[in-house]
Amino acid sequence: MINDETDSIGMYSYFGNHALISDEMVQKILKSCDFSPNATSQSDECNQAAEAAGKDTSYINIYNIYGPLCLREGTTAKPKKPSVSN
Repeated sequence: MINDETDSIGMYSYFGNHALISDEMVQKILKSCDFSPNATSQSDECNQAAEAAGKDTSYINIYNIYGPLCLREGTTAKPKKPSVSN
């Protein structure tokens, strides 16, 4: 992250704009959470809203929301080298 404050706000806005969480949830998070770099703790309302958003987005890859989520144990950690024959 380059800027925690704007990155966090942007992430929740992105989730809302792509219907991954409700508009109400986005507003609740933006209203109740302190995204400033000096924040040392968050309100219970913020924590509950962020936790609910986390549950709503836990089943997707937030970096590729349209791609499938791969949970197979047999997948490799590194991409395989491309091959013309395979």
